[in-house]
Amino acid sequence: MKCRVISSWVCGVYILANTTFSPVTAEEISYELFSFVGKKTSIVQFEPKPVKTDDGEFEEIFLDVPYMAKYQIVQKVHGTYSKRHIEFEMYTHWGEPQLPQGKHSLMFVWLSPERNISVKYLYFTVHKTKNGRWASCGDPFLGYEGHKSHVTKIRFRRRIEYSIVHLTEE
Repeated sequence: MKCRVISSWVCGVYILANTTFSPVTAEEISYELFSFVGKKTSIVQFEPKPVKTDDGEFEEIFLDVPYMAKYQIVQKVHGTYSKRHIEFEMYTHWGEPQLPQGKHSLMFVWLSPERNISVKYLYFTVHKTKNGRWASCGDPFLGYEGHKSHVTKIRFRRRIEYSIVHLTEE
């Protein structure tokens, strides 16, 4: 029996064939990275469909729960995409996707003719600055080995507030 194990790490999708794992790279799948600032319009869980290939039908084993997300594109940051709205698959093993809570998010999506898939757990709440750019509060690389933080003063169009009630003293 052949199975394709679907992991949401696009560059880390593995195919199980004859009990041997072989990595499938993003180049073999022909994905293009697209990043954008957007507004979430919907996100719903969906039931995945088996994929049929020339050598028979593969049974897919999903290690994560699949969701279909729809976003309105506010500003393109990187890559090429011609529409005003985008639909893409998201996968998580933590229940519902823990998406940014703000009105606007910086999202990263792998595009292909077959399907679009979000880069797992890579998204940020962003806010418009006084000079018309987008920025996020905090350091997204805090805690990474060898990373040195630097503080930059940013003036936002609106006051930004975050609750710290859920944080511990650590």
